[in-house]
Amino acid sequence: MKSGAKMTKDSMASLRKSIEDLSKQRVLVGIPSEEAARVNDDGSVSPINNARLGYIVERGSPASNIPERPFLVPGVQESLPQANPRIGKAGAKMLAGDPAGAEKELHAAGLIAQASVKRKMNVGPFAKLADSTLAARRRRGVTRITPTVDTANLQAHITYVVRKK
Repeated sequence: MKSGAKMTKDSMASLRKSIEDLSKQRVLVGIPSEEAARVNDDGSVSPINNARLGYIVERGSPASNIPERPFLVPGVQESLPQANPRIGKAGAKMLAGDPAGAEKELHAAGLIAQASVKRKMNVGPFAKLADSTLAARRRRGVTRITPTVDTANLQAHITYVVRKK
């Protein structure tokens, strides 16, 4: 039985390559450790960088009596309703033979997720700071009580990258 359809151009190889190229792309949100140095008030470099500090804030440190204050994972999750359509558009653009347009959409998704994580750091909800921590902040002239934002150095290092896996 014949369908009557006639192939005029075989685009399967191109389609397969587009799908393969897109599947290799990742949008990563967080704090790249190679760009995460923290500078103390006196200008010295802190032995703990922002990537490590972010991990401690996110997961907590029972040894240091620091509770979990998750901001990264919940912030990314909250961005998904806005970011996922951009990722879908990236796929459509890749399939249409527009890799530059696809990459632009992936960057848009990354910016959405980055902004969501920074917003999450401001609004929580988080375990409250200890009275001793609040007192230490006041001695330094900081009146902010947001647990995940002290100097805003950590928040400033939240970023995204589009990388090939």
